[in-house]
Amino acid sequence: MAKNPDSVAWVTLDERWRALEDHARGIVAASLKGRAGSRYERAAAHEVIKLADDVKPRQVVEVATAMVMMWELEPRQFRSDRAFWIQLARRVRGVTDINFGERWDNVRGRVRRCYRELTPKASLILGHWLAETLGVGGQHLARLHRAELEKKANEGRALHDALSKLA
Repeated sequence: MAKNPDSVAWVTLDERWRALEDHARGIVAASLKGRAGSRYERAAAHEVIKLADDVKPRQVVEVATAMVMMWELEPRQFRSDRAFWIQLARRVRGVTDINFGERWDNVRGRVRRCYRELTPKASLILGHWLAETLGVGGQHLARLHRAELEKKANEGRALHDALSKLA
């Protein structure tokens, strides 16, 4: 992002986030009208709306693309696609304080923060939505990064070959 701050890609990814937000608002509106639906999907939609109200789209795009890049470059860090989707949902929710609550600790005599976890099914849905919507940016950036690393490795090999021919 720092190399190309004026790229249309970032604006497009921001718009994709806003489209996901509109989708989530549609799910919640349908639920309020009494239309049947999955409660886990509704919980994920509520989380998207909370995020959209608290943070700028660019923050969500940055975290989601970074996570997808990590998934592409280090696939063994995640046991499965489902594990990745849950971690993606956790990291994106971690952008704000919506995932933290407070409780009274009688032993210490003060209020403590606690992590409020989504249900696993709601996390899966939220992570899958984020991966589908914003994952394309992370995949492309991972390809560019991999090509850059390959170019550096080739330059290093060429230098090594040239130096070995000197002897």
